[in-house]
Amino acid sequence: MVYGLRYYFRLKGDNKRAINLPSLKREATLPVILNRSELKALFRAPKLLKHRIILTLIYSAGLRRQEAINLKIADIDFEHKTIHIRQSKYLKTAWFLSQTLSLVD
Repeated sequence: MVYGLRYYFRLKGDNKRAINLPSLKREATLPVILNRSELKALFRAPKLLKHRIILTLIYSAGLRRQEAINLKIADIDFEHKTIHIRQSKYLKTAWFLSQTLSLVD
């Protein structure tokens, strides 16, 4: 609401009133870090082995949602234990080393 009013006043040409509006500040929050027992419970939750492997891969490689969706089997190099991420954030391409690929062997 505040930013909408600020934009409206600037559009009207009344910059003085727009500057006097308070700015909204968000509190910085830290990410939630799971302990070992919570991770084990999380990885045991899926019934199908395929889902367990995908969940473990996403968590261990730190993949974003869209990166996981775009991931293909051809992007995983089991020999070199690397994952090729195509068009991740800001349309960049990256290679990740993954320790979990040794569990699949």
